[in-house]
Amino acid sequence: MRQHVGIPKEIKNNEQRVSLTPTACANLIHQGIRIHIESGAGDASYFPDTIYERVGCKIYPTASELYEDANIILKIQPPEKQEFLYLKEQHTLFCYLHLDDNPVLHSTLEKIGLTAIAFEALENEHDFPLVSPISALTGRLAVQMGAYHLQIPFGGAGTLLGGTSKNPKGRVTIVGAGSAGTEAALLALAMGSKVTILDIHPKRLQMLKHHLPALETLPSTPENLAAVLPRTNLLIGAARTKGQNAPKVITEENIRSMSPGSVVVDTSIDEGG
Repeated sequence: MRQHVGIPKEIKNNEQRVSLTPTACANLIHQGIRIHIESGAGDASYFPDTIYERVGCKIYPTASELYEDANIILKIQPPEKQEFLYLKEQHTLFCYLHLDDNPVLHSTLEKIGLTAIAFEALENEHDFPLVSPISALTGRLAVQMGAYHLQIPFGGAGTLLGGTSKNPKGRVTIVGAGSAGTEAALLALAMGSKVTILDIHPKRLQMLKHHLPALETLPSTPENLAAVLPRTNLLIGAARTKGQNAPKVITEENIRSMSPGSVVVDTSIDEGG
């Protein structure tokens, strides 16, 4: 059976990515795979229809026609309710799913009877290759957004993470030393902050400390959290658990202990953090 890959336009609010770039499409077409793409799917990523047509993709004016002709549906976001009508038993759906946190989607896909493959579940011997790049971006953005909201006009205490010659450096605490937490630590250190990272894996902390001597590393325990949070200006949650919802690590009491105008950014909120 010849593979017909369909790339619909993402309809979730603020989702601007497209699941395959024109270059990736060209590589697959060269291998004999047909690529169908909904008109405008790449516009927000600055890949207009004309570029996809140039490499051999077939452009479809509507999502319904695309789903009808494709047997593999390649997306970024999980299907929205209005997309359920397009999905059939013969489809293979390939996208981020996060089914543990979305029982309606889980039951709907089971009822349809299709094959669904989750980006976040694919792993090799080292990591999760479809999650790690996004986690790295997320960690860096967490620091950027935290620094933004620490400004007084946006509700913060006016803390500058890098400090000045006459003012102390801001303190950043990161819970979780995976891809997101590590990238957050790298950026926060580069900005001149004092950074503490907590994790339950001693080897990971040892590795980070070896490469980043200025980084304070601590085992993630309730006692250590209670000790560091009162002096934290920016708290970044980056804890995740393989195959499960992200753990809830920070308590209400922890939050109350933080000073007024401090900021919390939770990168794991989409998985129950």
